[in-house]
Amino acid sequence: MAEPAVEEIETTAGVARVHHYAVDRGVPRATLVLGHGAGGGIDAWDLQLLARELPPIGVDVFLVEQPWRVKGKKVAASQPQVDAAFREVVSGIKRSGDALRRLVTGGRSTGARIACRTAAALEVDGVLCLAYPLHPPGKPVTDARMAELAAAAAVCPVTVLQGDRDPFGTPLQVAESMAEVGARVLVVSVPWADHGFAIPKKAAITRDEVGIILVETARRVLLDRSAGTGPLMNRAAGFGSLS
Repeated sequence: MAEPAVEEIETTAGVARVHHYAVDRGVPRATLVLGHGAGGGIDAWDLQLLARELPPIGVDVFLVEQPWRVKGKKVAASQPQVDAAFREVVSGIKRSGDALRRLVTGGRSTGARIACRTAAALEVDGVLCLAYPLHPPGKPVTDARMAELAAAAAVCPVTVLQGDRDPFGTPLQVAESMAEVGARVLVVSVPWADHGFAIPKKAAITRDEVGIILVETARRVLLDRSAGTGPLMNRAAGFGSLS
């Protein structure tokens, strides 16, 4: 994998750092902008996997480091600050022309929540959530987190990749909570996986196979739009399954 181009962008919340994994040849077919979780950075293996595997098939990938991470702090900034920083970074990408093609935002855990909260303002074509934190471990589902996911689904197609063993919410919990509020969200279950998409030794699936699920889902969300078909087009037309 080629080294990314790294740019520091001044936001109202401080300096954000953007890592651009560019398509090597030809014109990019889509752009994916991903944020990290509250407890980790862009070195998370799922973010790095997508940054490595999607550019060769025509997708520009941007991994966004929030200003609080750039400053070396361990505690995430407030919701208004993280939302503003992500919104301003993505707006800058759009102004530069990198997002003239289809634009999908997303992230892992807290990064997914930020993408959901900013989807309407950014007018994105879709949101890709990696391990959406529907509730704190051992706690009930929170109305606020349900509302964030549902609000994004009201303005664009939303896809959630969720591990079967995720203590922040199982795929079934995510699907049931969205059905409860009448929101159409495509939930893709990742067998045996936890919140970080790690699997136990006894799993009947390998880490490489988990990676295939993540990459193939992202590919279909971003690229399967020929002849008006594919998840993004189907969801807009009232369907809800991968094609």
